[in-house]
Amino acid sequence: MPMRTIPLQEVEAMGKRSALLFWIALLSLTFDPWRESWVFAQGAVTTATIAGDVVDKTGAVVPGARIAIKNQETGLTRETTTGEQGQFVISQLPAGRYDVNVEALGFKRAIIRDVLLTVGATETVRVTLEVGELTESVDVGAEVVPVVETTKVEVSTVILPVQVRELPLNQRSFTALVTQQPGLVRMTNATPPTVLGAATNTGSYISANGLMGSSVAYLVDGVNFSNGNFTAPGTAAAGDMPGVEALQEFKVITHSFSAAYGGASGAVVSFATRSGTNEWHGSAYEFVRNDIFDARSFFDREKPPFRRNQFGAALGGPIRRDRAFFFTNYEGLRQRLTTTEISFVPSECARNGGLGGTCDFPVIGPGGRPVAISPAVKAILELYPRPNGADLGGGIAEYIFPNRQPTRQDFGLVHITSTLSPKDQFSGRYSITDADAIAAFHFPTFEFVRTDRVQNYLLRWSRVFTPNFVNTASFSFLRSNVFAATEPTVPLRPEQYTGNSARKTIGVISVGGGTAGTVSGTLTLLGNDDASPFHLVRNIFALNDDLVYTRGNHTMKLGGMVNRFQWNWNSAVIPGGSYTFLTLNDLLAANPAVLIIRRDGADASFGIRTTLFAWYVEDAWRLSPRVTLTLGLRHEFQVPILKDIHNKLGNWRRPEDTQVTIGQPYDN
Repeated sequence: MPMRTIPLQEVEAMGKRSALLFWIALLSLTFDPWRESWVFAQGAVTTATIAGDVVDKTGAVVPGARIAIKNQETGLTRETTTGEQGQFVISQLPAGRYDVNVEALGFKRAIIRDVLLTVGATETVRVTLEVGELTESVDVGAEVVPVVETTKVEVSTVILPVQVRELPLNQRSFTALVTQQPGLVRMTNATPPTVLGAATNTGSYISANGLMGSSVAYLVDGVNFSNGNFTAPGTAAAGDMPGVEALQEFKVITHSFSAAYGGASGAVVSFATRSGTNEWHGSAYEFVRNDIFDARSFFDREKPPFRRNQFGAALGGPIRRDRAFFFTNYEGLRQRLTTTEISFVPSECARNGGLGGTCDFPVIGPGGRPVAISPAVKAILELYPRPNGADLGGGIAEYIFPNRQPTRQDFGLVHITSTLSPKDQFSGRYSITDADAIAAFHFPTFEFVRTDRVQNYLLRWSRVFTPNFVNTASFSFLRSNVFAATEPTVPLRPEQYTGNSARKTIGVISVGGGTAGTVSGTLTLLGNDDASPFHLVRNIFALNDDLVYTRGNHTMKLGGMVNRFQWNWNSAVIPGGSYTFLTLNDLLAANPAVLIIRRDGADASFGIRTTLFAWYVEDAWRLSPRVTLTLGLRHEFQVPILKDIHNKLGNWRRPEDTQVTIGQPYDN
């Protein structure tokens, strides 16, 4: 059957039928609101919209008025005309300050200056025209004409540029501003660091309204920037993403999300990065903090040394005036943090084979008889530092030491925007964060090493087909490369190797089942981490498209996205074995309760692949200048993860299990 392409003029001519067809399609759709998935949103949420009414002095509407808005910094211009009810809507606008020019036959021109549009906002302005010649104009500021968000249904807060860059922030972390919003708190984890935890949990872990951190989405320029475990963007080595100087503003939404947002049940944090303007702007800065400004902690014998230097520079300006712009930013962090740590080690009595309060209680072997400490155990005891603190009894004593933790982090960003034609806008952004850090792993004899590199590419194209028909398409690629490992700081002798001696390493030695240390016989963990070394590479490919169509009192949005996830990791599996002793006596008697030794040839490489599809529809229906009804629907589907690419992992379910989790029995 031959097919006919419908010109855009006919799309405009559909008139009021479009709204009816929209709702017929909307009511015929199904959705699944209960599925958990990665958290994402569409690119449209990073732009702004301006709407309004044009009336005369008597309050009568003025149809056919020409509306032209112009960005004060980049010269971007968009035009439309008012409808039969004197209303207008211009969407998909970059955040910034705009001048609004209103012209109508028989009236003076009205110019409203300094209208501030923030990320994700829909501002409404009511313009009153005066009778007169078009050559005359009335120039007013935005503070004279009410500019309000009458269509806003969400509960949100916008953090403006002056707040982002001027408020004092510890370590220049944006999360300090995020947690100032009602219902958002930073969650802390007192568990000692592990290789697996460092590689998979990066950045701050923030709870919204009492929910888990996985309920918070983080978007940069409309694309996902959360790490794989739903924490804030950042690195394991240095924490949250730097580059506050590169942020234009950001918005925190805690309730009543638009259908353009998906998967986030707690909150959405949406950032917009800075872009260049017609004026040259640059800055250079350094923030210094060191121990001279700090007081000694009550538990420190002396004030530990501390040095933190954060420095950088930013530059933005025109490539071609009113057409193309650039912005670039670099920020570096050099930190020398020292903390006072307390570990629990064998006392001098225990090292010599004596337990009890007076060192005269012998080590008891498996047969119930006193035994001497074997040379193999003595070799392991040498890796425990000598105690220098209180003797807690039972063969346990304190070891207090300064944990020196040097950290390096470098962040860079380049953002280019270009107006290709009056109807086409293009932007591209690249950012990179590279970091590494070292810290003691329970004792100075072992160290914890972490390296990170996070890269993000974004391409976006916006096309204005007609003043009422705008489409934005974007492609992004997010890559995170993390390595974490523990290793001894002193050469190991062959008699100190554990597990499979051919691996020439030492595994985990746990005494008493914990790391806290108690008088009942618990020592701090000794040895390398079970998963060391661990290497993880995450790739996220995202393709988004958003369409906004305005007709009469309706502003209709339709969008879709496809996200491809790739997780590749290589992890050691207890390379040096794992030894668990119930008491210190069992360690000295070489009597483990649990012993795990890894065989040779075990491959620890894994790969996971999955794809997430989503689409949404939404209609903002202005019933009156004071009442807007917003209706939306979103559907997401994630391809099930059945196995890894090497056929080493999989999900298995008994065929006779009739319990329904999703869908019909046996169809889960």
